[in-house]
Amino acid sequence: MTPWVLISIAAGILFIIVIIIMQIIKILTRGKIHKGIRLINDGHLDEGIQVLKKVTAIDEYNVQACWHLAGAYFDLHNWHYALYELKKLTTTVTGSIVTKDELHLKLAAVYEALFNYEDALKEYLYVATLRGGQGDAIYCTIAGMYKAQKNYNDAKKYYLKACEINNKNETAAFELGKLFYAQKQYEYALEYLKSAVAINDSNNEAHYYIGNIYYSINNYKAAIPAYIKARTDNALAQMIYFYLGDCYFQLEQFKPALEALEKSLHVLKPHDTRRHYALYNLGVCYENWRMLSQAIKYYHELYTLNPTFKDIKSKYTMYKDIHEHPNLGEFLTVSAEEFSLRARKFVERMGYEVNHIHVGDNGIFDIISTQYGVESRKKYLWRLDRITTMVTAQAIEALLDTMRIENIQRGVYVSAFYFEKGLEQVYAERSIELLDRDTLIPTLDTIFKSKVI
Repeated sequence: MTPWVLISIAAGILFIIVIIIMQIIKILTRGKIHKGIRLINDGHLDEGIQVLKKVTAIDEYNVQACWHLAGAYFDLHNWHYALYELKKLTTTVTGSIVTKDELHLKLAAVYEALFNYEDALKEYLYVATLRGGQGDAIYCTIAGMYKAQKNYNDAKKYYLKACEINNKNETAAFELGKLFYAQKQYEYALEYLKSAVAINDSNNEAHYYIGNIYYSINNYKAAIPAYIKARTDNALAQMIYFYLGDCYFQLEQFKPALEALEKSLHVLKPHDTRRHYALYNLGVCYENWRMLSQAIKYYHELYTLNPTFKDIKSKYTMYKDIHEHPNLGEFLTVSAEEFSLRARKFVERMGYEVNHIHVGDNGIFDIISTQYGVESRKKYLWRLDRITTMVTAQAIEALLDTMRIENIQRGVYVSAFYFEKGLEQVYAERSIELLDRDTLIPTLDTIFKSKVI
């Protein structure tokens, strides 16, 4: 054989040997890849990385090895190593192992973790173009990135884009509602929060924010059903009880108010102003029901926590004195029927004949009487007020209105509390006598020397 034939045969044999060696390397590499992936999937990230690095030392751009290395580095928050592996894939990815969508989404996440928001945005937008009309989830991701930076205007911009693409995107609607809520743009907040619950009525947090909006604008009636729906979430329920109870209280629905406010006390801390309001409102509820021992309990706690809260000092002082003045206690706490008997006796002992008793709302009784031993027999209108709040000029004017309707010339206003400063002199000139708590207590003690009438 000629030298050229021998050279050709040798070259062919060498080529076959190279092919065989490459196949052996490929088989060994495939085994290493599978081993590295298995280690990573089992949570042995560092060991898996070491195995896959041996693969890339031989085959630097091996798609499987680079992709799983990037994933392992990502999980370990080794962002720069993850970025290095992912960048190698940008020139080799064909979609058979890793799609462009997956690759560029992972790149965006790495850039975001590295605070490189400009490149992260480019990658996210590229993925959005890949997805076309189904890119609303990506726009939500971009919005979330801006929200994390407290760039709320751009966050709203991309949530709005998501809503434009898909008006059934609950996340976009809900997050927009919360952003508008935080900026106190309640009209827009309600629009998007209502869209969120229309998509998913089980979104308890959205119901919670809807309740908060109505509560903020004093629309307590609308807030209640929203809070009730949100309350099905146990974590939210703890926050809701105060607001739900206060809604009922503002609407004077005292029974459900009591139930919710008492539950709120289990979670509200002593320094929390909401606890102070809850205690005060609970006291008022029990006061309206004449259950003063319960009212005193809540007033006492509030007075201990915050003695300057509203009129708690005067309320607590007065109720504390009930133990020292049992007749005052009975004046405040007995039933309406029993109080009618005591009111009659009170007026009679003051020298007047009772003609008629009218039981009003909120612990107020009107008694029409005439004075004994006076020939003119002029009528008097007595108003006995068991409400333990400061009596204002408005309350006295209401008595005058009743006097005009009944054609009565003289009146007496008896309060279990006090009158605003200066009222006594003003209304004395208008034929109305004012008797406050300091006058009432000794009078009651004189009239009712025993607890039996």
